[in-house]
Order: sequence, then structure tokens, then C-alpha cells
Amino acid sequence: MRTISFIILMTGLLGAASCLKPSDSDMQVSLPIPHSGTDIHEVLAQQPGLALYNQAYTRLGIDKEMDHNKGYTIFAVKDAGMIAAGLTAEKISSLPLDSLAKLIRYHNLSGALDDNAILSAAFTLITSTLRQDTVPYRDHYEQLVLPRLYISGNDKLYLNDYPVSALPSAIKAANGYIYAVDSLVQPPAARTVLEIVDEDPELSLYRFALNLRDSLFRDPVEAWGYFDDLTCSDTFFFATAFNQYGQAMTHKPTVLAPTNDAFRAAGLHTEEDIRNFALSVPMEVYIDYNTYMMYINYSPLDSILKRHIIYNEELINQARLPLLYYDLAKPAFSSSALNVYKRGISFFGPLSYKKETYKLQFSVSNGDLKVRYNPGPGGVANIIRQPGNKGIGINGAVYKTDQLFKPQ
Repeated sequence: MRTISFIILMTGLLGAASCLKPSDSDMQVSLPIPHSGTDIHEVLAQQPGLALYNQAYTRLGIDKEMDHNKGYTIFAVKDAGMIAAGLTAEKISSLPLDSLAKLIRYHNLSGALDDNAILSAAFTLITSTLRQDTVPYRDHYEQLVLPRLYISGNDKLYLNDYPVSALPSAIKAANGYIYAVDSLVQPPAARTVLEIVDEDPELSLYRFALNLRDSLFRDPVEAWGYFDDLTCSDTFFFATAFNQYGQAMTHKPTVLAPTNDAFRAAGLHTEEDIRNFALSVPMEVYIDYNTYMMYINYSPLDSILKRHIIYNEELINQARLPLLYYDLAKPAFSSSALNVYKRGISFFGPLSYKKETYKLQFSVSNGDLKVRYNPGPGGVANIIRQPGNKGIGINGAVYKTDQLFKPQ
């Protein structure tokens, strides 16, 4: 009997593989499966609890697109989940095909992902789906967009950072795998990191602190005739999804945004408190004319806010972020050089970096992510998900934390 191995190439985090062992790469190879037996669409039709999903799948003709010589993965929604999403048998029969396709095709992948490929991945798998969207581009053009699906397994199976079933248990077919999931998921809304922060009332003090940090940074740097929005402005960095050529930014931060309660717990109850703290040590910029280097002494507010961003300037070309919730506790990140806080403190020459000696220590307890941000008493914060997949943006990810990461 001839056997074939199906390979799926995950986009988005492949750059991080250069920092990892080959076995940690995000190119996942499924176990060999026989190239004989029942096709995936026939196996789907045989599952009694997936009748509604199969009805939609068949009406769209996805079964006729399948190539017996290629591998596929289907995250098929159980009947109860379809009904909860309003997709009854009658609705599936009457819904316009383009509307139905947006809902159903997003749950189908080219490439066979078995349980091991999901559970052993170094980071969340980011892959294209069979859904295709056409969006306006530069006034007179249209652009074909393949929405990404974020897949991970920890205590449960997660799609787009949202739990959809117990630990993965694939239904095998001759040319792929089917996972029965509880809920219909859709692509995250097209929002930037800054828009996610702006829309959350619990992050209003954080938003003020970001603006203040940028303002205090801009003035002394511009006085020396230098300022670059992308490298010098956090708000610009959080708001930027595309470069000047219309290409998607590859460097996507994961932001652990301190809530208003986190600021208050640190004694910063008002905007004026934050301003006074930021000005307690003036930010300074000076030039060494012997080496023609510009050096920066950051304000205490600036340094703390940067600790809430998973971002390493020195290794930025090796990391394709964002890292999602459980990624932060995985050894491929937590014990790697990526989890070392570094940022530039010099310009115009060989770069120098400020480095914190204490790494953020992430752990999972009862399914909840925590972080130790300093070794002293306390020094532990909870990492809080946004509801559903609302923390995933087009240029990064945002989670909330109930403590401000002040040094010991």
C-alpha cells in the first residue's frame, strides 16, 4: 500500500524558527496516512453529530473541490454549535451562497493536521483557510485576502484564541483529518493594536500613559534633529499595520496592557499621578561627538511601559509575532532569547541595547496564564484574555494584566 505524508506550511511565525531547534519549527508534518480508503468528505457525511455542517459543506460544493491526492483539515462545527450560530437546516438552505461560504470555508484548510501537529507546535499555528475575501485596495483596486486561522492546543483546542473543544482528537480520513468543534469561529475583526486599546474603557489610563510617553520622548529627540515614528512612537507602532509600500508589517507585538486597576494598585490613581511619575526622572538625550552616537536615558514610565510589550529590538528580524496566550508559557519562548527585554539606547552607529536582567516568568495554573515580573514578594500578575478573539489585531495581540510591571 502506498503511503504519503501531508505537509502544511504555517505562515506568520516561520521567522522564529531560526532561533529554534529543527523539531520546533512551525512547518508541521502529519503522520503518514494511507492513500486509500474513504475520502474526507465521505467521512464527514458519516458523522451523525455533524449533519448541519455537512449540509452547508455539501451545498457549497467544497466536497467537489477536494483532490484525493492532497491533504485537508476540517474543523466541523457540531449541530448544537451550528444552531447556536443561527445555522439551522432551513437557514443553510436559504442563505446566499457567498454569505454561507464566509462562515463555512473559514473552517477548512489545505493540508492535513493531525493531533500531534497541533499539540507539539512550538507556537500557535497560523494558516490560511479556504475562505477568500475581496477587499478594496488603494481606491481603484481590489485585493484578495486569505483570512488567517490561529490554531493551538493546550488544555483544550483553541481557534483564534477561543476554546472550541476538549483536547484534539482527530477523526481520520484517507486524505486528512476532521475535528468536531463546539462553536463557529470567524476571523478576528480588522483592528489595530491601538484600536483594541482605544475601545476598552479599562485601558484608559494605559492609553494616556502611551500618549504621555510619546510626547516626552519626542521633544528631546527632535531637539537633536532626529525622530522616526516607527521606532520612537509606541502609539504609531501600535497603529501601523502596513509599511509605505502597502505591505503588511511582519513585526507584530504582543501587548500586556495594564488595566486602570493595575495603575491604581501601583499608586497611580489619576492622569496627574502618571505625569508626575514620568517626570520624576527627566528623559535625557545626549550626543557623544567623539563617536557621533546619540544616547538616551529613558523616563521611568517609558521603561515600565516597554516591559509590557513582548518585543526584542535586537532579534526583531528573527521573530514573527504576535505570540498568543499560551505561547508565552511555552519553552520555545519563555526560555529563549526572545524573552529578554532589549531596546536601543543609541543611534547613528553601532547600536547599544538596554537589557533587563530578570526575564518575565510565565506559567499556567488551571488554564489561566500568570507572569512573574520581578523576583520580590508579590511580583506576580494575571494575564487576562479579551472576550472571544477580540485581542487579536491585524498588527499584533493585546491581553490585559492586573499589575504594573514595576521593578523590584
